Amino acid sequence: MKKFARILAVVMAVLMVSLCFVACGNKLSGTYEHTEEAMGITATVKLEFDGDKVKISSEALGISASVDATYEIKDDEITISIDDEDSLLKDLAGTFDFEKGKDYVKIDGTEYKKAD
Repeated sequence: MKKFARILAVVMAVLMVSLCFVACGNKLSGTYEHTEEAMGITATVKLEFDGDKVKISSEALGISASVDATYEIKDDEITISIDDEDSLLKDLAGTFDFEKGKDYVKIDGTEYKKAD
């Protein structure tokens, strides 16, 4: 009976660790950047992921804006939620196609390279 209890305890521990990896697998960390130049104007968007939060920053023509948001990844989509209705970046909220590579994320076709 003690042997069965030990085996059951080990199986439960392995199962709990596996579930933790699955649950945590859809979170990003670190900073990703995308810079684009058109007609002599350079614009940069920076995404700083931490847990289920993301800080979105943008700079173009010497004007910068940032907003704190939350995100959720499900299958091949990312949903970004922004509570600040007055933010200049509120149009970045929504559900978009998503892809994650080794050193990049691609959101709605735009590739953001890992900065750190």
